[in-house]
Order: sequence, then C-alpha cells, then structure tokens
Amino acid sequence: MSIPVSGTRGHKTEMAKQAIIRYIQEAKLRRGDKLPSQEELKSILGLSGTTVIRAIDELKSEGLVAARNKVGVFVQSDDLSGKVGRTVALLPFFDIDGISPFFTCLALRIQYKLRQVCSQTLIFPPRHLRRLEDFGVDDFPGLAESLESGKVHAIVDMVGLHGPSLDALAERQIPLTYVGAPYMVKNGVIVDLAEYCGSALELLRRHGCRRPAVVAPSGYIRNILLEVTARFFARHQLPFDPELSYLEVDAIEEGRHLGRRLLASPPERRPDGLVMADEFIGHDLLTGIALLEKNYPAYHPAVTIARNRQFRIAPPRDDVFFYDKDLDVIAELVVEHLLRQGNDHHGNPTMVYYQMRRGEDEAFFGAAPPARALEPDPEFSAVIGK
Repeated sequence: MSIPVSGTRGHKTEMAKQAIIRYIQEAKLRRGDKLPSQEELKSILGLSGTTVIRAIDELKSEGLVAARNKVGVFVQSDDLSGKVGRTVALLPFFDIDGISPFFTCLALRIQYKLRQVCSQTLIFPPRHLRRLEDFGVDDFPGLAESLESGKVHAIVDMVGLHGPSLDALAERQIPLTYVGAPYMVKNGVIVDLAEYCGSALELLRRHGCRRPAVVAPSGYIRNILLEVTARFFARHQLPFDPELSYLEVDAIEEGRHLGRRLLASPPERRPDGLVMADEFIGHDLLTGIALLEKNYPAYHPAVTIARNRQFRIAPPRDDVFFYDKDLDVIAELVVEHLLRQGNDHHGNPTMVYYQMRRGEDEAFFGAAPPARALEPDPEFSAVIGK
C-alpha cells in the first residue's frame, strides 16, 4: 500500500524513514539482507526518488543501513529498538461517569507492545465525554488531519467507531483494530464478557445457586449480558426477573450501595449467587456487605469475579471464584490483529475473542494459567453479532 506523504521536506524525510524501518521490520530483514532498489522503494512507499535518497542517507548516518557502491543498500543493524516505523492512533475509552482502570492500564500495555514492533502511539482523547453511542473520526480533535497528512498509519479503537467513519477508513486502507467488550463492531479483539457471564452462571448453578444475578456496569454492554442471563434462566427453567437477576451499577463507588440494598432486601429476594462483570465494582459491593452485614440477617452469596491478573487486588472474601483477564495477552492480540490488518490489502474484517479462564487463588500470585484467544462459544457469543 502506498503511504501518502505531504508537508515539509523534513516531514517527508521522516515519514520516508519510518516507512523504510517499517518495511525492514515487516519483511523480517536481518543484518546483511539487501533492501529493494531505489526505484522499487519509490513504488512500494509512494515517494519521490529524492525523498527516498534523503531518508536512506539519514538511516546510514544512524547505522541502520549501509550502501555498497554499485551493489545496493543493505541492512547494517537489525536492532530496531528505539526506531519508529509507524505511528498508531489510540482512541482511549473515557466514560461519562469516569475513567476505567481496566482500559487505562490496557492502553499502557498496548503502547508497550506496539513499541516492541517499532511503533509509536499518539493518543487522541474525544472532544466530549459521553456514553458510547456514535463516535466518528471528527470526534477526536487532530485525528482527521493526522490521517490526511500521513502522520498516522493505523488506529487502535477502544470506543467503537462506526458508520461513515469506518467506511472512509476502509476505503483508504487504514488498518483499524477495536478492543473492548462486545459491541457493534466486526473487526477487532473482543474481551468476551458474554461468554464469561454464561460460564460463571453455570458454575454457580453447579454449586447450588438457583437465584443468581449478574452485576455489571450500566451502558452499551447491557443488552448483550441481559440476553445471556435470560437464556441461562430459560435453559434451566428458573424464574427470571430482570430487576433481580440483572443488577446495573453506574460507577465503582456505587457497588457498596448495591450491597446495602441487597442486605436490606427480604432473604427470598436476595440473589444466592453474584456474577461480577467488573472487578472493582465487585470488590466495592463485597466490601459494603462485609461492613454492614452485622446489622442485617446473614447474607453469603456465592461469587464469581472477572479479575485483572496485573492488578492483584484481593477481595474481602477468600471463597470467591475467579476468572482471569491477562492484559499482556490482550495487548499482544491487539498488536497481532493490527499488523495483520496492515498486511491485508483487502482490509478483510476479522474477530478474535479473548475468553477468560477459571483461575485458582494460589495461581494469582504465582505462575499464571495460560489465557487463550478462541473462537466464540456459539451459545454465549451469538448475540454479539446482532
């Protein structure tokens, strides 16, 4: 794919250097390997011969390549650490109710993984904080101009771009990878909360729960998780009440308020099992119950928590069932997906589902069980495509 380059002479030369470094990295060239000829580089990179020559001269002075008279240009050093071959726009997740610890830490992990493949990251915060509804490229100041000038070569999307923006990016062959919970996207890495909730509900049922409830953040994920919950109750012919079986929380600090509400409810209307879709809300809810339970009839529901391995936060109970999310594995999947998008000139959309696995408490602070990216479970993930 030709790389559009515009702007000043220095800018063009820098963009050409990035393109050549990117070519070396993607072609897996090693020391002593020959680069394409000047004419071939002009065609591959979509640049003028003068710009290519200036870029090669600067890379020679940096010791990355070396020229042999009448033979060509060769890789002098295959150590690309610190070199920038592409610039990736990162569209971070900011919810109207606050910053998500999970997405904030995941963004840092993605930046680190991108740096390992010669990519620098530019963060483009949205112009306005609001619930995820209809974000487009123009909602991120500076993004459209950076794409137009060729300063940005690819996008990692945490908000769910859709509509005309997606069509325009596909037409211009800008690689894009979405990462996050199930959403109305068809190209990216899905942290499969739907599969987790279905699996956790089944686990609680095997441990005797007959009135389990899913506790999840409010927002765009609601319809998907609510349908998974309803399917579980229908499959096992259990009475389903959306007000009791699916509990929404708007912010982390509201977890303990929900705990107080559950304690104050009649025992027959309390869930006997809780599936926590958010680790921090789950911890706050359990803390609220622990602080207040002496004032209420005993309440000790079975609990599952989707935890982040890197956070290492212990809940106030030691009998919790954990499902692990590994930020490093998710970040690796994002970078791999983005690079595949860049190498696929047809821009064919692909979905990768990251499914959490049951974790053991003793493994939490020791060796992690391997997390895997799998094809979606048709029972719990089919609703994502609706």
